[in-house]
Amino acid sequence: MDDAFYAYFRESLENFQFQSRGPRVSPGGRFPFEPQAHYVASGALEAARREADASGRSIRPDGELMLYLLSREFVAKPGLAVRGFTEPDLDVVLGADARTLVAASDEGDEISAHAVVDALSARWEGLSSASLEIWGP
Repeated sequence: MDDAFYAYFRESLENFQFQSRGPRVSPGGRFPFEPQAHYVASGALEAARREADASGRSIRPDGELMLYLLSREFVAKPGLAVRGFTEPDLDVVLGADARTLVAASDEGDEISAHAVVDALSARWEGLSSASLEIWGP
């Protein structure tokens, strides 16, 4: 990745994390924003970073943003708002999924967003979050 994009994706992640710290409902929205979703997604990102560090790899900023958004937008927010899952339940599930995705990415020393998506596709049925049945049984 061009070095100029590192700063862009790093700042995008920081902006998402900053904006996620307060409860609010979008205009006309049915579901309240769940601030816990930020904390759960951030925990998953930390689990991914630890997994990458343990294997002598790193996650590029675009890869970190992808992991954060997948965790927050596709599992944590709907799980909290619709199904009433608890933060501790989601911490365990998303931490396991983040570690799985990092371990399954085979792009080299730096894990990109593309590698995360490829790992997600390859490991979809084996992810812990599949047990939550957000996308069906």
